[in-house]
Amino acid sequence: ERLTELEEEGEILMTLKLANIMLVNHQNQPFRIKLIDFGVAIPTSEVEIGREMQMLPHRAPEVYLGLPISEAIDMRPLANAGKFTSNYFIRERKNSPEWRFKTLEEYKEGTDVEPDISECAVDQYSSLDEAIEDYAEEKGRFELKDRMVFVQLLKRLLDLDANSRITPEQALTHSFVTMDHLEEDLDCSPYVTDAVRWMTICRLDHSDASDVPVNNHETESSVERKTWKSPVMQTHGQMVSVKILLSHLVEKEDIISSKSADYRVLDFIGEGYFGKVAKCVNLKTSEIIAIKIHKDSEDQVEEVRMLEIIRKLDPEKNNLIRLIDNFFFGDVSCLAFEMLDQSLWDFMTNRQKANSLNEIRPITQQLLVAFKALKSIGVIHSDLKLANIMLVNHQNQPFRIKLIDFGVAIPTSEVEIGREMQMLPHRAPEVYLGLPISEAID
Repeated sequence: ERLTELEEEGEILMTLKLANIMLVNHQNQPFRIKLIDFGVAIPTSEVEIGREMQMLPHRAPEVYLGLPISEAIDMRPLANAGKFTSNYFIRERKNSPEWRFKTLEEYKEGTDVEPDISECAVDQYSSLDEAIEDYAEEKGRFELKDRMVFVQLLKRLLDLDANSRITPEQALTHSFVTMDHLEEDLDCSPYVTDAVRWMTICRLDHSDASDVPVNNHETESSVERKTWKSPVMQTHGQMVSVKILLSHLVEKEDIISSKSADYRVLDFIGEGYFGKVAKCVNLKTSEIIAIKIHKDSEDQVEEVRMLEIIRKLDPEKNNLIRLIDNFFFGDVSCLAFEMLDQSLWDFMTNRQKANSLNEIRPITQQLLVAFKALKSIGVIHSDLKLANIMLVNHQNQPFRIKLIDFGVAIPTSEVEIGREMQMLPHRAPEVYLGLPISEAID
């Protein structure tokens, strides 16, 4: 009855669970209950598509899938999850533990409902294999062969079972990366020649890259300097006293200083919930760098910890962002990184066309090297997306990339079962299902 009232009022509770169902007076009124905890309730009219709502065990499918959200999500208690399962799923074989989606004909036979999919067919193909069959009519045999091998790799990457999902080390020996399937066609196909040309940018020996330490040069990321705070700042060349400096007060032409260098802010090249990213110049060496300026110093504590862990990996051989400096300026936390070109997201957006397989291959190879290295030291990145893949210098080194942003990275040994990780579009099945989590989610 209370949920009916909430629906009429246009409110979504979001937190229906046993702990929020209170017995009023069980001795005098057995099982008379009241609903409590409206701390995260929200008017239906204010819910945006894609909003992350509800705890994992109680989350409705439309929340997972980024579909429109209504009061209906309050009707998805865990105990009722299987009520209509038989309408949509059928066993593969009698007494089999494996299930599959019903076909349209099976659904109609079981429910007497004619399924209307005219407005739901978002994808042109029902499977990767079907896409290949259609594609065969459009392209030459060399590219078709390459695409078939690429689909094989995709299937291994998308394996629902983390234990059988392909590892970075295994993927580096896959034919799509090694191009073994194209070797015999090298002298007779411009497509294959082009494939080899693109791969030359990342044909370094990575066999033991994850074991190669960087030099032991001490920066302000060492433990004794992590909490250092500068008593002054320079603004437009003027020395001024500062007690608390918020990141949004840092402006172009300001000079921010660590114990080892002074940096002039040239421009701002990015902004997010964490703060800003400034393009700066080292006034002593003239090196152009990127400084991540945090809004809250607490936000960078974990990122610095993870960056310290991955410092044992060679950033060049393992395709990882290089940390230059870590310091506090006033009460503002700053991380100085090497300056890179642009994100893969920005590159694809500006170019307005999809990457070809010959462009995808070197990107894939370099990311696999990075994740192999992270796995070797027990680190989960957990936030791989196009915006966190940076082109180093696309004009001089086409599709040479580095992995950035370790703000939500975590040691594998510290991940608890049930932890909510990864953005919805990239979330691995084991995270959704509350199963053990490993580097396989990357």
